[in-house]
Amino acid sequence: MANLKLNNIIIATETGGIATLQSGIIKAKDGTSSVTIADSTGAISLSSTLAVTGTSAFTGAVSLSSTLAVTGGTTFTGSFALTDEVITDLKINKNKKLKQQGAFMQSSTHQALVLGL
Repeated sequence: MANLKLNNIIIATETGGIATLQSGIIKAKDGTSSVTIADSTGAISLSSTLAVTGTSAFTGAVSLSSTLAVTGGTTFTGSFALTDEVITDLKINKNKKLKQQGAFMQSSTHQALVLGL
C-alpha cells in the first residue's frame, strides 16, 4: 500500500494495484474548481466545458440538462427519447430523402386534399 502526498495531504492511495483518488475538488491552475468528486456516491461533477477528442462510448443512462451541440458525424444506436422540447430546426442532407413513417395518410396528394396543405 502506498500513498501520494502533496504538502503532507494524501491525494491518492494505492491498494493491490488500484489507485484511489481522494474525494474533493480538483482545481485548475488559476484556482477555480473544475472537477468535484462526491464522497458518498463517487459522482463526478464538472463546473465548465467538457471537451472530448476521439470516440466516446456511454453505457447506461445519460442525462443532459442543457444544450447538446454535436459537430461532425454522429451515430445513435438503439432508441432515444426527446421530451419537453420540439425540434424547430431539423437540417438534412439535400441529396437525401426524409422518410415519413407511420403517417395516417401516406400520400402527399391525400394530405393536400384533406388537410389543405
